[in-house]
Amino acid sequence: MERFTYSPFRLAIAAGLAGSGALLVAFLLFSALQQWRITHQAGHELQLARLTMAGSELVHQLQRERGLSAAVLGDDSATLTRQLTRQRTATDEALSRWQATYTSLRDALPESLEHTSNDMMHQRLDALGSTRELVDAHHYELDGLLRYYTEINRHLITDLKDASTHTDDIMIRRQWLSWYSLALLKDDAGLERALGAWAYANDAMPTAQFRRFMSLIRQQSNYLYAFRIQASPAMVHSGEAVMEAVNEQDIEAERDWIVRQAGHGGFDRDPSRWFSLQTTRIDHLHTLEGRVFHALKDTLDRRDADAEHALWSMAAASIALTAGLMAAGIYLWRRRHQLLCRQAPDD
Repeated sequence: MERFTYSPFRLAIAAGLAGSGALLVAFLLFSALQQWRITHQAGHELQLARLTMAGSELVHQLQRERGLSAAVLGDDSATLTRQLTRQRTATDEALSRWQATYTSLRDALPESLEHTSNDMMHQRLDALGSTRELVDAHHYELDGLLRYYTEINRHLITDLKDASTHTDDIMIRRQWLSWYSLALLKDDAGLERALGAWAYANDAMPTAQFRRFMSLIRQQSNYLYAFRIQASPAMVHSGEAVMEAVNEQDIEAERDWIVRQAGHGGFDRDPSRWFSLQTTRIDHLHTLEGRVFHALKDTLDRRDADAEHALWSMAAASIALTAGLMAAGIYLWRRRHQLLCRQAPDD
């Protein structure tokens, strides 16, 4: 009669199999938890991308309003005044969309980003109406006007940089930072547009404004270089294709004219033409910005889908392995029970 004995060899094998199986299940569960964290983080980053894109659209409209307001301070012609009135309507619409997006995502935002946005909303945007009244009354200095709009824009643009700190993925972080560099480039282009429009409207460019004008041109080159370093080769090529439609030669000719005439005036230029040339350039930069956003969104969607697929695969493997271990344990227990029952009469 076969007798059941507690062989040390058998016990070692059983313990080894049980321990290995338990470790494998623990590893699969840990990996599944990591994939769940990635999925959760990707969803969080998608919400940040939605808010930042709405903020980017608001910045774009505020940039146009800043440039037209600067031109109107120097020349309140009927044409510029009508353009500014239409632009303020577009700005208000973009502001409403941004506020609606912010309100819908407020509970999911990081605390630091939520406080930043709240401060900016209450302290800056609430003063937009009074700022417009001062512009209409010509009671606003150019430096103060540019400072007001630029502080709002930079506050919104900083959200891009803050968003990049909420990811551990290097590729995604580079996409966020390339967007940030492009946004700064576009905002400086808007400042250049405003300064040039004011100079043409006033037929003058004081020394302080001339220095800032030259500084803005240098900074745009730096931001463009940073964008090319941070963006993917495909996005850099896409950007070059987008900007091919911009008449850079005419813009450079206008810049040269401003540099030559800045000291003594006599620009003899229509501010609307300068504004139109720079607006075309900025609009194309905004188009490129949209492409960067969609590329980032595609990356986040892909990462979310891959993580979700891996999560379900690991969960299924964990369940299958656990079921196998349980079945093996039940089999061994039944086998032991059978052997004990068989040796009981002999005892």
